Amino acid sequence: MVGFALAHAYVEWLLVGSAGALVAHVWVILFAILAVYRLSSNGSLPTRDWAQCAALVVVLTTFYIPYGCWQYATVAVAGAGHDGAGQLWGAAAEDQQYLAKALLDAGVPVNAPGLDGETALNAACRNGHRRIAHYLHARGGDLDNAPKCREFPEFASKMKPNAATDAPRGGRPQVPSVTVEVH
Repeated sequence: MVGFALAHAYVEWLLVGSAGALVAHVWVILFAILAVYRLSSNGSLPTRDWAQCAALVVVLTTFYIPYGCWQYATVAVAGAGHDGAGQLWGAAAEDQQYLAKALLDAGVPVNAPGLDGETALNAACRNGHRRIAHYLHARGGDLDNAPKCREFPEFASKMKPNAATDAPRGGRPQVPSVTVEVH
């Protein structure tokens, strides 16, 4: 997601960052080779060399932290932001209960409409994620705003009856009856 956003908004930063990441990886590999060589030849390395390597390793580890951890940390530190309902919808659709919990704890309403007006509970049921659907329902998610939850028996029994039961009989469209008075 971050790379996608950078590629579309700030291409030059993406290129500089990618080049910097590549150089940092090469630098750490070269340092390891030189360290082995120096340690085998004279037995020691200056402290400044170890400090430089440690700084590079710390920077490089940030590239390997999963995106979900960054999302969670951002919500925990800065809050949900202006699109908290959309983030909650995405967390439910992708079965990321840890992120959904952080967003709800940050104040995002559980029944707030996300993408296309769909609630997070409906997105969880649509994608078959029972665990997060049960969690969202326990946090106050309204089942009547989540029609896809009707597919699960444990939710269907708690929902109001479906109002759209006027399905055509026999596969044929029904023509309303008309009464004509002749005088």
